[in-house]
Amino acid sequence: MKKYYLILLIIIGVSCSREEENLEPININLVTGIDIKEFQESSPMRLGNPNTLNYNKFFVFPNPVRNNLRIKSIENMTDIWVLPATASKSYKGTDFQKLLNSELYSEKIINDKSILKFNDLEWTEISLAIESLNSGYYKVFVKINGNIFWDNIYVSNIGSDLNDLINYWK
Repeated sequence: MKKYYLILLIIIGVSCSREEENLEPININLVTGIDIKEFQESSPMRLGNPNTLNYNKFFVFPNPVRNNLRIKSIENMTDIWVLPATASKSYKGTDFQKLLNSELYSEKIINDKSILKFNDLEWTEISLAIESLNSGYYKVFVKINGNIFWDNIYVSNIGSDLNDLINYWK
């Protein structure tokens, strides 16, 4: 009888850890890649496998960004949030189109975790001063027509070499 309990405990333990592994790719503070882009019209250079959801509803540039991040949208943006993030190359084969959707993160969680907030907007274009942010990865969340979309950026305050960024994602 004790063997059955032990086997049951092992099965429960393994199934719980697998569930946690499956949830990791949708961690709100995770960046799995970025699109390098100097201008809105520029063709992006994809690094990694970006866990972004924007359906071309908005564009962030330049990326990487040093002082001012520009965001352009095809429709009015009402809210923008910037959250610190951590990069991981662990999800190169993950199909984020199947995992990500506009309802994935609640507005309350995004708001609570954000370090920059711009609310009650009605703009299709904005330039955000981000020089107060430390160098590193961030997620930019944008609310358009009641739906939340996001993109990943890299802030470079120390003039880091673009080649270093590219080499990290190889």
